[in-house]
Amino acid sequence: MRAPRLLKLAAKLAQWSLGLLLGLVLLMAMAVAALHWWIVPRINDFRPQVESRLSQALGMPVRIDRLQAEGNNSLVPAIAVQGLRIEQADGSPGFTLDTIKVALSVPSLLRLRAEQIVINAPQLTVQRAADGSVRVAGVLVETSQNKDSGSAGDWLFRQREVLLQGGSIIWDDQLRGLPPVTFSDVHLLLRNPGLRHEWQLRVRPPEDWGDALELRGRMHQPLWALHDGSWKHWSGQVYLEALQLNAAAMAPYLPPAVGLQQGQGSARLWLDVTRGKLSNGTADVALRDVGVRRQATAAGDDKAAQGSVLLLRSVQGRIGGAADDSGFRLLTENLAVESANGEQWPGGSARINHVYAQGKQPSETEASAQSLDIASLAQLARLLPIPDNARQWLQSNRPAGLVRSASAHWRGDMDSLKDWQVKADIGQLAFGMPAAAPRANAARDSHGGLVLAAGQPHVGLRGLNLAIDARAGGGQAKLSFADGALYLPSVFEDPQIPITSASTQLQWTVQGERIQMQSERLEFANAHAAGHARWTWQTADPQKSGSQSRFPGILELKGVLDRADGTQVHRYLPLHIPPDARHYVRDAVLAGQASNVQFEIQGDLWEVPFPDSRHGLFRIVAPVRDVRYAYVPNSHLHPGEKPWPELNRLSGELVFEGNGMQVNKAKGILDGNTRIVVDQTSAQIPDFHETRVLVNAQANGPLADMLATVRGSAIDALTQHALAQTQSDGDTQLQLKLDLPVHDMAHSKVDGKVLLAGNRIQFHDDSPVVEKVTGAVQFSEHGFALQDVQGQALGGAVKFSGGMDVSGLPAGADHGPRLKVRANGVATADGLLRAKELGPVVQLAQLAQGQAAYQLDISMGQGVPLVEVRSDLAGMALALPPPLKKAADEVWPTQFASTVPDAPRAALVRQNMQLDVGGRLQLRYVRDISADDNIPDKVVSGVLRLGAGALTLPAKGVIAEVQLPQVDVQEWQALAQRLKAMAPPARASAAEGAAASLPASDAYQAFLPDHWDIRLGTVQVRGIDIHNLHLSGSRTGQRWRSQVSSSLLDGQLEYEQEAKGPGTIRARLSQLRVGQDGADSKPGASHDDAPEQEPGQLPALDVVVEDLRWRQHSVGRLEVQAVNQRQSDSSWWQLKNMVLSNDAASLQASGDWGAKRSSSGGRRTELEMRLDLKDTGALLGRLGMAGVVRQGKGSVQGRIGWTGSPVSPDYNSMDGKLHIDVGQGQFLKVEPGAAKLLGVLNLQALPRRLTLDFKDVFSAGFGFDFVRGDVGISDGVASTTNLQMKGVTAAVLLEGSANLRDETQDLHVVVIPELNTTTMALVTTAINPVIGIGTFLAQALFKGPLTDAVTQEFEVSGSWSEPEVKRLNRRQEAEPSVVGTPH
Repeated sequence: MRAPRLLKLAAKLAQWSLGLLLGLVLLMAMAVAALHWWIVPRINDFRPQVESRLSQALGMPVRIDRLQAEGNNSLVPAIAVQGLRIEQADGSPGFTLDTIKVALSVPSLLRLRAEQIVINAPQLTVQRAADGSVRVAGVLVETSQNKDSGSAGDWLFRQREVLLQGGSIIWDDQLRGLPPVTFSDVHLLLRNPGLRHEWQLRVRPPEDWGDALELRGRMHQPLWALHDGSWKHWSGQVYLEALQLNAAAMAPYLPPAVGLQQGQGSARLWLDVTRGKLSNGTADVALRDVGVRRQATAAGDDKAAQGSVLLLRSVQGRIGGAADDSGFRLLTENLAVESANGEQWPGGSARINHVYAQGKQPSETEASAQSLDIASLAQLARLLPIPDNARQWLQSNRPAGLVRSASAHWRGDMDSLKDWQVKADIGQLAFGMPAAAPRANAARDSHGGLVLAAGQPHVGLRGLNLAIDARAGGGQAKLSFADGALYLPSVFEDPQIPITSASTQLQWTVQGERIQMQSERLEFANAHAAGHARWTWQTADPQKSGSQSRFPGILELKGVLDRADGTQVHRYLPLHIPPDARHYVRDAVLAGQASNVQFEIQGDLWEVPFPDSRHGLFRIVAPVRDVRYAYVPNSHLHPGEKPWPELNRLSGELVFEGNGMQVNKAKGILDGNTRIVVDQTSAQIPDFHETRVLVNAQANGPLADMLATVRGSAIDALTQHALAQTQSDGDTQLQLKLDLPVHDMAHSKVDGKVLLAGNRIQFHDDSPVVEKVTGAVQFSEHGFALQDVQGQALGGAVKFSGGMDVSGLPAGADHGPRLKVRANGVATADGLLRAKELGPVVQLAQLAQGQAAYQLDISMGQGVPLVEVRSDLAGMALALPPPLKKAADEVWPTQFASTVPDAPRAALVRQNMQLDVGGRLQLRYVRDISADDNIPDKVVSGVLRLGAGALTLPAKGVIAEVQLPQVDVQEWQALAQRLKAMAPPARASAAEGAAASLPASDAYQAFLPDHWDIRLGTVQVRGIDIHNLHLSGSRTGQRWRSQVSSSLLDGQLEYEQEAKGPGTIRARLSQLRVGQDGADSKPGASHDDAPEQEPGQLPALDVVVEDLRWRQHSVGRLEVQAVNQRQSDSSWWQLKNMVLSNDAASLQASGDWGAKRSSSGGRRTELEMRLDLKDTGALLGRLGMAGVVRQGKGSVQGRIGWTGSPVSPDYNSMDGKLHIDVGQGQFLKVEPGAAKLLGVLNLQALPRRLTLDFKDVFSAGFGFDFVRGDVGISDGVASTTNLQMKGVTAAVLLEGSANLRDETQDLHVVVIPELNTTTMALVTTAINPVIGIGTFLAQALFKGPLTDAVTQEFEVSGSWSEPEVKRLNRRQEAEPSVVGTPH
């Protein structure tokens, strides 16, 4: 029964439900019908109601021009709203739209909303006024977060769908004073289904902003929300996308908090909104050339940093964050940043979760990170609102490195941390490192440390790999360095310590203010050292520490250096050690290596280096090798001071202990010389605060090397340069003690001894060599003393005594060092001969025999070395020309002495030098010696005298006096040649040798005479006696002038020296007499055996002789000009012009000597000459051959040359060519011997050989119309083939030769009487020298038989003084085979 009832009930319910459904359908149909056929067609009639309803919904007056139905046949009809205007509350015009399409449906009408609103191409202006109010199309929009959006917003977000397309939006920001910007191609789709609000907005910004911008959102509102437009109740997500944006153009329009100034690329942004508030955000960015402006966060911010722009080359990755009332969260994922200078943060992830403090509960923070680039984070952090002290620390320390992984947890604020823990794995950590090395002129404190400005780091490092686990009570860490460095400007003068590698494990504990750290194994290495150590450190008790603080703490360090570079020790000496000591170690240790170096430090670091051993221990013991130790560094010398000798290749033990340093058991070499071995050496600096070096050394080696070391070092000045030129050989031993205050070297103390054992010593370049020297030289800073020094010198024994003492000099009365050295010995001629160092004395020694005793004293006066030598020369003979010739048994008291006045040293010291050789040779000089080495010495006056007589010293200048009754120049020349032959060979060319013979310096010039007076009774020169020779003159610089008078010449002579070359001789002589009786010699013969001078050694000549006399005959006026020429490596003497002229003839010649060489290598003289004859007879008369020729006018010209000098013709090598053309003269009858060769031409010997009667033609001499022909000279033999003489009654043809050296002849003479015109033509025809006279006659006489019949031929031979004439048979000579053959 019950089942049917239920079925009936269900049936009834179904009936009612079906009825209700049918009713609803019918009602919907009626509503749709009403909408389509009643409301829509009459829609414009409802315009007032629509305006009223819209005005009420929007809260602003709305006016519509017309409502028009569209699409009436569709299921959802549409209405076009035309002329929609939204007016302001005050009635002013507002927003106007021409056409809006609205789609209606029954449900939308029931909810009083549209199904869809479509707005095409709207032009919308959004304006922010100067007061901050915002108007959209002139309509004021409420922007306060405390108020709802109003009825307009409710109406807008109640519409089912709003579509805006193809329009533009103009943003006009008058508050910031920016120009309006237009967004075109606007597309907005807004949907509000139920409680959700969804929108999609796409716009195209201005072209320089980039591509399109898209904003999408999806929100929902709570069910209880009373207003659809109340966005502060919304929750959901907003998405923003910007492609190819240009931040530089957008930057002025972005909110200032964004800070983006430039950048190009793309960005996507997701924002989570909860109840109208931003709760989370995530951004994906891919930007390049980014610039972000840093914002000021506090009044104390760095002014230079405020408003500055952080430039980044690229930014790519994800950044996110979230915030609520309980705290905030930040994260990054794969964020890669590249800075403007190329530094890259390859990307990393980080998370921070911070919970705000709640009441008494402190804040709590957790952080974690992976693969974070610290440098990039630090740069970015400066843009964030962080505390000022953190910002300053980041700016000054510039941290860098890579956080591989890190996590941290702490409670409380940064300045009051509680219960914290940090774990991190960091690679290549760096902070506090300066950007560049300190400048050389950087400010430093009194200890030499850098003066750090406020905020500059006091510690830094680079290249640290760190794995740390730290908590409030302690922790542990593993540290390692790879190609890193430490920066400790408060510990070391050179603050940056390079670290190639280092590793350690560190543990520490913190108990209140007490901190303790320890490391059982620390290993380290760099270019300077490598080793290992263990150490512990703890804070000090402020009550006990001298620092009155817990720091720098107490250290116990003990370790070993496996290797160490000695030159870098100074870098690791802390600033507690005085700067002078550190710099001394730096400059003194110039090389060296060490191994197995033990170092140990125990005690309060405030007391380092523990000068009082009770307070701690500072000790370094280093076995060293190959050390180069300059115990007096060059940096401690004054300008111009010589360095002290170094110790090289030292091996020993270097110890730093407390406040001092010492070198023990050292062995090595001295000053880099392997032959000077140093052993048993020690050095010590007892106290670094007073840098005094104590050296005790013993050296063995060659004495010459030790002396060279002394000369090149500061010891030279300590010994007053006494050994400056000393040379020696042989080994010796040096014992040396030094006490050197390096900052007051003037008070250095030296104590040394040189042991001599058979050495060879030369004290000066010009002093003799002393051999087999034994004894000792004791020296100190006060001088030196000779102890039993003796040896062999100058062929005999010599003994030395004395020394030098510079101590105890009275103040203000500087007499210079008291030097007194005496040598007593014997000199032999052989010994002097071997003493090559004595220069000219060696050459003179070859002229000496025997031996003589001497005494030599060397002293000092007013700082000037003084020498005195005494000897009587007894037992020594001198083979010199008078007056210096001496027999061995003669006693000639000889003395040389240099003296100065016995007075305190003055600015100028006057020195007297005097030499007297047995009263025969005397000289005396007075000169001023300046105490300033830059001022040369000056000779005040001097006198030289050769010959007996007293010296008279002039007031100023130097005078030379020579007065001898007789001088044999040949003897002095022979002496000069002998000395020259004994001189060492020249190392320069001839010209250079000549130049070298000139004075080498002004100092030498000062000793040369300024005036001279030479009087010689008889001078013998090459067999010529010159009587009463008197030379007097003066010198000015390089020019020597003399007035000369004698029996040979009278006039003025001048010689000018040259810097290079032999100089110039100028002579202006009134008369020169040559060829005197007894001076005649055979032509071509040399007057002595001395070799001729080289051309480059002859001076240039400029000579004028007004009256040149040859054997009492005046031959005219002579002018000679000659110069030296030089090219490359050759030189020659050039006769530029020689003119000898008188009223009868004029001779001109020019040529050179030395420009060419003969086949044997000798230098040749080559002359071009021309003799113009006005009266040949008169010329011969001037030459002492009067009556040989009468008249005769013509010329002789050609070339002639020979091997040898111009003044010594050599007939054996003479050659040349001459052309003779003389006419209108007559050979007179003279004896042949009187005129020699001219007698041959006279033909006086021919008449007695003639068969015809020619006596009237030749016997009284031969008158000629002309004499002409060519003469060739070869090897001293003159020959001709065409000499013609034509007289009035006869003609003579001549060929053959004449020997100029032997004065012989071999001539063929043809005599032709002038009987007809044929002979006249014959003799007047010039004969070709090639065919000769024989051929010429054969051709000519063949045509004239009559002439042939009377022609006579002769052969002339024999000497010039006794010619032999032989008549030849014409018949024999007529044969062609012999015609023309010279005899």
